[in-house]
Amino acid sequence: MKRDWQLGDVAMVTDPARFGERAMILLGHDPANRCWHGVADNGDVRCLDANQAESVRPLVVIDPECIDEVDRLRDAVWRGGPLDAWQSALREFANPTPPKPPEPKPPEPMGLGAVVEDINGVPWVRCENADQETHWYGRNKRRESYEAIDAVRVLSEGVTA
Repeated sequence: MKRDWQLGDVAMVTDPARFGERAMILLGHDPANRCWHGVADNGDVRCLDANQAESVRPLVVIDPECIDEVDRLRDAVWRGGPLDAWQSALREFANPTPPKPPEPKPPEPMGLGAVVEDINGVPWVRCENADQETHWYGRNKRRESYEAIDAVRVLSEGVTA
């Protein structure tokens, strides 16, 4: 795409010899020296002379706090839907809600016949056997140690003597 790039433009810039493809911003050290700046995989800031990029594709920057920009996007993509829902979706996209941390694994129930459920809803039953490490049986007679099961809930404590 041929374009008159301006300072502050954001784009996907490709330079396979140095860093591949990444999002970068066009900055100017002085009027005659314009460079694409981006962050490398190791966290270092990379600078590429604006004339050395193999390919440059513009990226759209939408401020989810600007209702006019959200309105223009909504109208361009889809005619309809509540404007506040679009704005809320863009805010979530720009600043995702962190996932909830997993619940702590419950302590291993020691009773014979105890039942736990794993993260996929599979029940595991505690049985006594000669192998002191794999007391737990799941589907298809699969045996595991309690440490290997992603238990999320104790369904039964089993019977203790």
